[in-house]
Amino acid sequence: MAKATKAAEEEAKKNGEAGKSGKPGGKSNIKSSSEGPGVAVNSNIKTAPRAHSDVSLLVTPEDVELSSNFEGNKGRMYWPVEKGYITDHFGVHPHPLFPKVSIENAGVDIQTDDHAKIRCVFNGQVTAVFSVTGSNQIVMVKHGNYLTVYNGLSSVSVKKDDEVSVKQVIGTVATNDEGLPVINFQIWKSGSGKGGNVKLNPEQWMGKAH
Repeated sequence: MAKATKAAEEEAKKNGEAGKSGKPGGKSNIKSSSEGPGVAVNSNIKTAPRAHSDVSLLVTPEDVELSSNFEGNKGRMYWPVEKGYITDHFGVHPHPLFPKVSIENAGVDIQTDDHAKIRCVFNGQVTAVFSVTGSNQIVMVKHGNYLTVYNGLSSVSVKKDDEVSVKQVIGTVATNDEGLPVINFQIWKSGSGKGGNVKLNPEQWMGKAH
């Protein structure tokens, strides 16, 4: 488990490096043209900016009875923010400005209020707190065989090995290159086999906002 967690930390650092010129988070730009899939292209390409007035923040679930097991809460888990709106989804999808370019996101980007508090989505233990050159701070929390990654914090209020509880504040959201308060939230299932750590779609785990 320790090896899997360490590998996850190293991968998160690489993801942060790849995404530092764009939105915060494990995101890279991939060309899907004549050069073939999976060819890295200029990471300075920006996505379409969304002004504060363009996004109506939703109220995220607040009073949910959670299972004591992380896996048992799929589809009803708390969000890492009290109010927010998903502005970029998990996985590979077309770039909004360049049709021949695809973006890969290891999690989801959630726009929230300026200086919003970022909170842990489930009880766990902080396994890493670090920053990437040219990026903001990242916090990783272990929940048994699962990890949650909070990427894009301006300040952090926890440290490695801290025990954290559900909805505990772990930091404050930073602003991305477009000046918007955005957190990149990821969920990984740790593994030690050939597949290693598996990135999961957070939207399948978080409860419905309204």
